[in-house]
Amino acid sequence: SRSRAPMSSPVLGSATARIVGRRRCSRRLAFYDLRELADVDPAAREVLDAHFGTEDTAAAPRSVELVAKADSAGFADEAALSVAQKECLKLGNVVRVHGAWRVCESKGAKNVELACHSVSVVRAWADDHPGVHFQKPKETPSGVAAFDASRQTTTNGNDHSASIAFTTPCKFWLNQGACHKGEACRYAHAGDRAAESKKWIEARKRRRRALAIAEGDPHGLEDDNPLATKAHRASKFAEWLVNTFGVETLSKGSGVLDVAGGRGDVSWELHTVRGVPCTLVEPRARKLNRLQHKWLRREGKKKEGSVSVYERETKKSGGEKRGGRDANASGVDGRDDERMTNDGEKARRDDDDDDDDDD
Repeated sequence: SRSRAPMSSPVLGSATARIVGRRRCSRRLAFYDLRELADVDPAAREVLDAHFGTEDTAAAPRSVELVAKADSAGFADEAALSVAQKECLKLGNVVRVHGAWRVCESKGAKNVELACHSVSVVRAWADDHPGVHFQKPKETPSGVAAFDASRQTTTNGNDHSASIAFTTPCKFWLNQGACHKGEACRYAHAGDRAAESKKWIEARKRRRRALAIAEGDPHGLEDDNPLATKAHRASKFAEWLVNTFGVETLSKGSGVLDVAGGRGDVSWELHTVRGVPCTLVEPRARKLNRLQHKWLRREGKKKEGSVSVYERETKKSGGEKRGGRDANASGVDGRDDERMTNDGEKARRDDDDDDDDDD
């Protein structure tokens, strides 16, 4: 909510300024920041000087807030406001604005508010800078807005902090390959982006872990008890179950019942990895992922002279191997049954033919 106390009565006046900021609240209301004021009407200038003074530059307003509202003196309806936004009220444009000026106070600071009655373009940003997006200029301590073209100079003698800012990579440039601030950004946009991105991610991880330690992360982040990634959550949960209840307790009766187990990662960790009987209740068919297949192949090679774990998991029939195939596999059984049925039918027809000959 906006809470501002008016300090003066509205005064009609005009001024020329550049639009440097925009905040659209709805199709009926929008706010714009105006800077580089020039040719301010005497009536409006008199009000500003009365409240801010003519010599106190520290207290002078750095910008004027332009209020564009539908169903007001400036815009008859939403359509009129929309036309003005498309033709005039664009970032970077130098415009001539006429409206009601007043000084307001918010949170102990004085602000100038201008209710727009009419606006026209003096100089369009797109005409002066074709193909270049407008970047909001930075403010100097004197309150004058200016672009930092060189990015080498510093203010207030704070060379150390400025040098750190200039050498620290920009997070937008690292993640997206471009920065919307352009030359106005005070962070670096140079170097090996892939390498810098990797270092930036590692630094964020270290900082996140340090914060977790400071806040007392219950999972622990020490070297002897590192925090596992999300990919290991099923393994960690199964490990906790075994350590807490024991394999013997978990194996009683029919074992563990995993209801709505999703991909079955917990059942996999309990049944296949730790040998705990487990029943997965899930309507979707379970499929092994790449890492689980790899684990089965690796564990199968360790069990010489016996049926491998891989065979026990992928061939549920449990029959003996013969000729490199499972004799009881469903596919083989189906083909064998068909052959036996055909042979039996042929034998039955032969018997019928013999009976006819006897007659």
